[in-house]
Amino acid sequence: MGLLSDWQRRTWQGCPIYLHPERPDWLVPGPEADQLLQALQGASSLDEAARRFPGRRSLTATRLAMERLHSQLDHAAPPAYHGRGAELQLTSLKECWFHLTNRCNLACRHCLFAASPAAQETMPPALLRQAISEATELGCTLFYFTGGEPLLYPQFPALLREVLAKPSSQAVVLTNGLLLAEQLAAFTQLDRARLHFQLSLDGLAESHEALRGPGTFDRLLASLDLLRLNNFHATISVAVNRANLGELPAMVKLAAEHGVGNLHLLWHFLRGKGNQGQFVPPAAILPVLLAAHAEAAARGITIDNIESLKGQLFSSPGTRYDGSNAGWESLAIGPDGMVYPSPALVGIDALNCGAVSDGLEKSWRQSPVLAAVRRASLTDSADYEANPFKFLIGGGP
Repeated sequence: MGLLSDWQRRTWQGCPIYLHPERPDWLVPGPEADQLLQALQGASSLDEAARRFPGRRSLTATRLAMERLHSQLDHAAPPAYHGRGAELQLTSLKECWFHLTNRCNLACRHCLFAASPAAQETMPPALLRQAISEATELGCTLFYFTGGEPLLYPQFPALLREVLAKPSSQAVVLTNGLLLAEQLAAFTQLDRARLHFQLSLDGLAESHEALRGPGTFDRLLASLDLLRLNNFHATISVAVNRANLGELPAMVKLAAEHGVGNLHLLWHFLRGKGNQGQFVPPAAILPVLLAAHAEAAARGITIDNIESLKGQLFSSPGTRYDGSNAGWESLAIGPDGMVYPSPALVGIDALNCGAVSDGLEKSWRQSPVLAAVRRASLTDSADYEANPFKFLIGGGP
């Protein structure tokens, strides 16, 4: 066994990356340090490693440099890990998603929930207020409202006013943006620092309107400008598909031109109206995403997905990421009044976690579905042993 047998060396475009998979930890060395580390990896002692090193230093100087480098790395065995179900406890909710209605002013060709003007399923107001109250009691401060089109929900601005009456609460509205002008006067009466809008953009004009209908692109841009003029925080949400993938860098530029500071990318689901023909493999997304990130960095714009991953990668060494917070700190409630693990899973019968009318806390703590979600762990994945990036990336939800 080498002196650094617990560390793995990988390269990306010629750049070496050393990973400790189980801790987890990582570093990117300079050229000389990389040579020293490679010599250490293949040797059983510092003396042997120093003799192997092809540098110009004396044997003594090389050994001292290796000793210093070796001592800077943590070699203690990390604590055993038996999955997140054995490590975590239910403490409080942080966020709650409310899929208010399947009614929508559009009938988009990729909608997860096949929402349309003809759809009628809507969460009863009394039940919604009960769920918001119970979520607040469980510690929730971040409330997401989606659909369908949440701006079609009866007395929606009044609902937001109730949510934001508690100073610690924040509300995020996921909308197609086309009805904003009609309700803007009511929204301006709310705390703009705690009310956020996320507007859906599906590409440049042709791509967007192919999914959402004629005229929707210019109307969306007008709504973005309206939010900017009235000092509202807005995010552009992009459901990445085969038609709009190549337009991501141009959408970053478009966001900058309309005063939007960040984008959020959604990965395509094969449910509702979403189909395999719209799906893009992750390997095809990566180079375009990197190009979009470069464009965003040049314009002072952030991409939520990259910022989230950055937060994981640059957290304290030894921090393990394992799955999402669904079922632990986050829940979703559908227009049927039922609880689900996450917003993308609303309406799937097999993932129904119980009725809000029976109590939100009961579903959160006692649902067998959520118990199974919380037990699910990277330790169950087929490549658990082989994947050195597992605890840095954290896997899927």
